[in-house]
Amino acid sequence: MLETIDRIKDSKKSRKFYLVSLTAFFGLGYFLFGPAIHEVSHTILGWVLNCRQIFTPGLNIYTGFRGTLEIECTMNQYLLSLIYLSGYLGTLTASLIVLRISSIYSSVNEKYISSFGLGMLVSIVSSITLRGDIANGLEVLGLERYIGLVQMMLILFILIVALLEVERHFESGLFQG
Repeated sequence: MLETIDRIKDSKKSRKFYLVSLTAFFGLGYFLFGPAIHEVSHTILGWVLNCRQIFTPGLNIYTGFRGTLEIECTMNQYLLSLIYLSGYLGTLTASLIVLRISSIYSSVNEKYISSFGLGMLVSIVSSITLRGDIANGLEVLGLERYIGLVQMMLILFILIVALLEVERHFESGLFQG
C-alpha cells in the first residue's frame, strides 16, 4: 500500500516537473530566442546591404529581449521596408523550422522542442504594435491603410499554427509525460 502511495507522489512530482520544464522552454523561446532572432534578422539584412547600424539592446518584462536598430545608409523604399519586416520574417521562419523539427520526433523531447518553438512564434504577437516594424515597413511603401489588416492576418496565422500544434500534442498525449 505504501509503495503505491509513493508511486502516486512520484508521479505527481514528475508531472509538475514536466509542466514546469515545458513552461521554461516556452519562456526561453518567448523572452529570449524569438526576440533575439527578430533583432538579429534586422542586423544581418542591414549588414548584407552594407549599412552602418547602431543597435541598442533592451529588456522588457512583457516581451523579453528587445532592441532598437538605427540603420544609416541610402536605399530604396523596398529595401527599407524589407529591413523593417525582416525581424518578423526571421522569427516566423525560425519558429516554423523548430516546430517542423519537433514534429519529426516522437518522444518527450519533441514536446520541449515544440514548446520552445511555440514560445518563439508567440513572441511575434507580443511585439506587434501600432508603431512597430510592420507599421514602419508598410508606411515606407505608402500602404499605411493596411497596417491593421496585416497585423490581424499575422496574428490569425500565428494563432492557427499554435492551435494546430497544441492539438497535435493533445492527440499524442501531451500531458502523459
